[in-house]
Amino acid sequence: MKSNKRESNEMVCQKIKEKLLFLCELKFNFYKKSEIIYRKNTPADEIYYLREGKVKIFITDSKNEEQITRFVSSGNFFGIKSVVSGKIHLNSSKTIDDTTLCALPRKDFIRVAKEHSDISFYLMQCLSKSSCEILDIVSFLNKSEKERLAYILICLCNKFHTDSIKILKTDLANFSHIEKNKLNPYLSEFKEKKLIHLNSQRIKVCNRNGLIKIASMAI
Repeated sequence: MKSNKRESNEMVCQKIKEKLLFLCELKFNFYKKSEIIYRKNTPADEIYYLREGKVKIFITDSKNEEQITRFVSSGNFFGIKSVVSGKIHLNSSKTIDDTTLCALPRKDFIRVAKEHSDISFYLMQCLSKSSCEILDIVSFLNKSEKERLAYILICLCNKFHTDSIKILKTDLANFSHIEKNKLNPYLSEFKEKKLIHLNSQRIKVCNRNGLIKIASMAI
């Protein structure tokens, strides 16, 4: 029953996204891997829809190092909060794969949201969802490094709907709040316990329940 309801909600969301893209006559643009989409403190004039690829949202610390706050998967919008507030971007975004996305100008976003309540409600849901993701990540900071890594691996599997995750170790360490030189020993331990399989830039999760147990997550 829950599965049918979830599938029905997904179909409704897909129709609303298609309606929004049609009404705004948006064109998709191609971005190469590691291209900046927008930078912190620049005007928030557009929201973005990711059709294909992956994007990371991050801030830069005092050492000019990236601190990733969340990832965006295909089929999702991002940059909504800054546009709604009508201010500058409070973070930056960059592709982590070759990516196809489109930008929706703020004036068109406001016009369509006013004229179509279903689109307005859907975009507010997107905003709420992204805020919850950030809160979930913040809540795990009290965990140990090993727990955090297991937690992040499960979160990434859920986010990208796959057990085979393509991610740079630098990004994984960053997102897990673990120093890069400490990451490999944890990954090796997970591999020895047959929780994951390592292959170049990919990490294949072989035992989700094992990682969930380490991360102290509710199944």
